[in-house]
Amino acid sequence: MNKYNLRAQVVSGCISREGDIIFWLGRNTDGNAFSEQAFAMDLDMVFKEADEEIAQIYKQSLSNI
Repeated sequence: MNKYNLRAQVVSGCISREGDIIFWLGRNTDGNAFSEQAFAMDLDMVFKEADEEIAQIYKQSLSNI
């Protein structure tokens, strides 16, 4: 996960104690509040990153056991 976070450009992530990978992003604001469009953009980026990276993160984690 650290390798992912070091190269990630926008979305951050962590692995929970239960082994779940959690991604998040909270930067698209409209003034000091989230607009519906900004939230949708953030959520889309998080889903795209999860789709592209989650298998690679698990693969690397399992190869280090």
